[in-house]
Amino acid sequence: MHLITQYPITQAVWIATILAQALVCLLMGVNGSGKNYPRFFTYSLFGVLNSVALLGLVRVGRYDFYFWGYWSLGLLSSILGLLVIKEVFVAAMRPLEGLRDLSSLAFRWAACLMAIVALIVTLNSRSGGSNSVLVGVTNFESSVKLMQVGLLLMLFTFSKRIGLSVKSRTFGIALGLGVTAAVNMFALSLLPHLTESGQGVLNLLRGLAFLSSCLVWVTYFALPVTEEKPVIVPIASPLMRWNEIAAAIGHPAGRVMYVNGSSAEPFLPRIERIVDDVLRKQQIQ
Repeated sequence: MHLITQYPITQAVWIATILAQALVCLLMGVNGSGKNYPRFFTYSLFGVLNSVALLGLVRVGRYDFYFWGYWSLGLLSSILGLLVIKEVFVAAMRPLEGLRDLSSLAFRWAACLMAIVALIVTLNSRSGGSNSVLVGVTNFESSVKLMQVGLLLMLFTFSKRIGLSVKSRTFGIALGLGVTAAVNMFALSLLPHLTESGQGVLNLLRGLAFLSSCLVWVTYFALPVTEEKPVIVPIASPLMRWNEIAAAIGHPAGRVMYVNGSSAEPFLPRIERIVDDVLRKQQIQ
């Protein structure tokens, strides 16, 4: 893990990344994007402070503090990254309120499960001591990276259907996160099979990937805001139908009609019928 500190070119990339991420924070503060994406702004600002602190430890040769600082601050960064995923997803799904709210609930459960799995892995690790903690942190970070890649793929696939332009800042944030996460996941799968010099080169590539993501964010936040267009979704679209179902499920008690659980009617048609009844009652009212 300390190989990232042993090559001058890697430190140069590291410093360039700090400057690029600081520029992202500056642009967000100047154009007011920090209010629209507060969690991403916090994530970026924390990344700058994190990198400056770790680089300072390297400069003074305190590699023992660097090691523990890297892992503890890395865990905090992963938690912030998880919050950024939710922020980006909510912003992307803004036109579809029902799916947005239901997915946010599922997201919270997924985050809790990730934390529980990481804790179980830590407690059951055969490494013992500090190594078991590092194994748990690594598993949690890998889960967050996997979610970031999944978010990017989802936005690529459904961007037109949900009215999200590839020029929007929401898409730009997801693009940077997804690219960095994909490179890191690929690198982590190769690290155990490489020599020390090979690991150094791979860590350099990871640094370049994150620098590229920071430059992507600089570009998106430096350009004017893309005007949002209204989402045009056919009434018969499955996406619209599922949004209605999710919205109906989210109604307070008494607004949704429940059916006997012993019915032989399939689950999805039953849910659709419930939605039809709810919408019909709303029209009558």
